[in-house]
Amino acid sequence: MKRAIAVLGAVIILTSLVGCGEEPLGAGRLAESKAPAQLLRVEAVSRVPGYQVDSMGTPSEGSKACDPSDPEQKSRFWRSSVEIFMIDNASVRPEAIVSDIVDSFAAQDWVAEEGETSLTTTLTKPALASKISITRTPMDTGGTITIAVDGPCAMTDGFNDPAVKRLDGRP
Repeated sequence: MKRAIAVLGAVIILTSLVGCGEEPLGAGRLAESKAPAQLLRVEAVSRVPGYQVDSMGTPSEGSKACDPSDPEQKSRFWRSSVEIFMIDNASVRPEAIVSDIVDSFAAQDWVAEEGETSLTTTLTKPALASKISITRTPMDTGGTITIAVDGPCAMTDGFNDPAVKRLDGRP
């Protein structure tokens, strides 16, 4: 009996991992990408040295169109972001902080790609459909670091879908 329960538990765990694996989430599963995006944002923020943080903005949460040019905006992803205000001190170097965060994710098989201005770095992981964007102000000291996590695209009934409106906190 104990073995049957253990096997059943393993099947449940494997089944849940398949849903978080290499394939993007399917139709109507935008809600299931919300919590993982939030957790990944919290994980990225936790890698910023707390003693160098002055304050944090209010996290921004909401769904976005995967293709903004699509008039129906049915394919959507969840974005979770926050702005971190660094202390204004000569020892606080946003470029070095971002580099350390990127290196820590690269050690976990995330792939980094620098933006055109080198102020934004995007991290992706081949096994996940999510991405992390880390943007810093162009200051040598102090300034801000913004961390945004985009979940995988999911099919919905569009911007005015009641489920999307509920998730976005819109009436």
